[in-house]
Amino acid sequence: MGILSKKRSDGILIKDIDPYAMLVPYVMRGRNESAVYYSKSIDITPALEYLTQQKEHGEYVTVFNLIIAAIKRTVEARPKLNRYIAGRRVYAHKNFEVLYVVKRSLTDTAGDSIAHVVLDPADDILSVAKKVNAHNKELKAGLEKGDDKLMELASWMPRWLIRFLVSVLRTADFHGILPKSVIDILPFYSSIWIANLGSIGADAPFHHLYEVGTTSVFMTIGRIQEKIVHTENGDATRKFINLMFTIDERICDGFYLIRSLRLFERYMSKPHLIDRPISDEESRRNRDSY
Repeated sequence: MGILSKKRSDGILIKDIDPYAMLVPYVMRGRNESAVYYSKSIDITPALEYLTQQKEHGEYVTVFNLIIAAIKRTVEARPKLNRYIAGRRVYAHKNFEVLYVVKRSLTDTAGDSIAHVVLDPADDILSVAKKVNAHNKELKAGLEKGDDKLMELASWMPRWLIRFLVSVLRTADFHGILPKSVIDILPFYSSIWIANLGSIGADAPFHHLYEVGTTSVFMTIGRIQEKIVHTENGDATRKFINLMFTIDERICDGFYLIRSLRLFERYMSKPHLIDRPISDEESRRNRDSY
């Protein structure tokens, strides 16, 4: 791939887009300049009941696993969410990839490592859980990955060399000539970044997007909280979780985005739908009703 090529090793160029979507990356050049923010408190009482049923069948699935599976299914039904901007052009990710931080232990001095999970269309909730949990186990056991070694090496470099290398990285990324081997070890290339702050009992803040790489969506997850809601049968205690999204609006318009997030909420409220094959009828309904 030469510097004038439109091809990228990690994405597929989107050619059939309207003129406005094509010009927007020239007007809004950065992800944070183009960021939109969306917060949602989701009733996860049905999801927790579903996870309890899975546990009774001997399957270990967490809320975090379920959220990733629901996002994956949403992206499969609403593929524009799996796009990114690079070199002022719109690309689609070739895979659905998730990045998140794993803290090796809950202490101030414990190191962090970044999990990079690649999910396949055939992955159901259980296989998503197994892949994610396997990554967590390996990283907490001290597995040293390519990005860990790279950051450790960079920490010993003089500032001028780090600045030069980052400048080269940005230029190569802009022109799509960054080698796949480098992309695979840098923690900036994914469909979504997720920060699970609920795992340490914290609320969810909004997070910025990284200007380097290809991640167009950042989600933070807060702690589970109980709320009293009013129903036809009187007051009831339900469990809610706060989710915060930061999304590069250049990958899709607001109408498409809101419908996509509503579909995600539907999957969270009815987890059994996540593993059901997407039919032609459902694809049409996803386009027209959400």
